[in-house]
Amino acid sequence: SPDGSLLATYGSTLRLASVATGDALWSGGPRDAVVRDACFSPDGARLATAIRRHVAVWDVATGHRRLILNGHQRDVLSCAYSKVSGDKILSTSTRTARVWRADTGLCLVAIVGHRAAVLDGAFSPDDKRLVTASADGTARVWDVATGLQLAVLRHPDDLPLRLRSSSVVSCD
Repeated sequence: SPDGSLLATYGSTLRLASVATGDALWSGGPRDAVVRDACFSPDGARLATAIRRHVAVWDVATGHRRLILNGHQRDVLSCAYSKVSGDKILSTSTRTARVWRADTGLCLVAIVGHRAAVLDGAFSPDDKRLVTASADGTARVWDVATGLQLAVLRHPDDLPLRLRSSSVVSCD
């Protein structure tokens, strides 16, 4: 969690635990699918998870599922909350990424341009841009409001790329 007090683990089961005690606060999730990624909202109140072809948003306090974000044609590989207000969620899949309203699940923009699976994505610190990393060996910078591609960075060996949120310092 953003304050470091909670840890979400995932795979065949989604589990939320106290870092201080190790005690499980709740567990659940899909019974017949694997959770591929999970991320906390900036305020720590919600947890988004990539499950099959959608993102599920959970209430951290109760463990109840609050929202389902549907629209990808293939499995969702990663998810990330916007950093400033947490009002958007980014999800990635095969060749696409989507930006959603975190409160309603409305798809705001579909990002298309990679030639292979989009493995990771992250918002810039000001939430105006995002970066996606793909198995096609590129990282691409996009305008969040329009979905327009702003830059392409290619790995010299065309290796699949991954991101860590701390590596997205600035997209200016």
